[in-house]
Amino acid sequence: MGVKKGSQKGSQKKSKKGSLYQYGLPKLTETEEQVLKMWTEYFWTVEKISSARQTSKRAVYKTLEKLREKGLLTQKNQLRTKSLCGSEKSSQNLEKNYIRFHSLELNVKIIKTSKFYEDLKKKSNVFSFKGDTVRLYKKSLEVYINQSFSANNVNDARTLGFNYYQLLLKKLEDKLQITLFRDGYNNVRIVKQHFSEVNNELASDMNKKKDKMSLKGVDGKEWLLVDNSHNLNELETVHSEFAERDMREIIKPFFDDLRKYPTLLSDIVLVLKELSEQTSIIGKEQEITVKTLKSIVDIMNLNNKKPKKSKVIKPDYIS
Repeated sequence: MGVKKGSQKGSQKKSKKGSLYQYGLPKLTETEEQVLKMWTEYFWTVEKISSARQTSKRAVYKTLEKLREKGLLTQKNQLRTKSLCGSEKSSQNLEKNYIRFHSLELNVKIIKTSKFYEDLKKKSNVFSFKGDTVRLYKKSLEVYINQSFSANNVNDARTLGFNYYQLLLKKLEDKLQITLFRDGYNNVRIVKQHFSEVNNELASDMNKKKDKMSLKGVDGKEWLLVDNSHNLNELETVHSEFAERDMREIIKPFFDDLRKYPTLLSDIVLVLKELSEQTSIIGKEQEITVKTLKSIVDIMNLNNKKPKKSKVIKPDYIS
């Protein structure tokens, strides 16, 4: 039974929270939202969309053209992932110190394989798909996401990334004729993930001085580093399991507070020590030693000399 033009069916009428079409994207009409969802999430044809919406195919093509004009689809009517993930700054109003979710690698167990998949794997077990890299194994896939997902907070950046890879895996499932999804079955494991705070003042200060920083937890795994490979002065949390939590609960709040409130040098040292204790409580894997904190203080050009009581001072790299 058809869906009246302008109306939505059960699942289509749900809130847009968590969908690909929020986070500062161009304003869409109700029709544009429906067609974009049918086209990019349900993979419906123009004929099926026109039938469901009880409108002409010409009207659907016209809507797709408008979506291209708004930068959401390519000339081939494919989802423009860069505009959705925020790599193009015009896609959303990013703050100076926005979050960039990138270097995402997934290991996906195959629920059901196929002869087509086995034959393809024999020919070549690595191929590029929608700009990402896919490696084929007997019982699993490895997917290397070559996109970045930017937003003003960790949760929104993560949601953009997760929505993207769910869509990507669905397309891979169809292309490879395999089964990757089943209700109640969690077969996706994150192998690698980086969360960066862009234009971080500490990272900028270190990059100007050509200093390096790479911190490891007691588990021996790297969890924090300074990176400038894209000229973005990024302070990155990189632990494969805890990167998201470290950025959301430790790094981002600490530097936001430092920017918001003029801080005495002695207070900064105290906060860094408390941060060490907090990190140890949250996860001993990420413990920062007092020795490491002292080295961070040195990098930040802080010293133990107390400022005058009437004077409040910020580190020299905080504007």
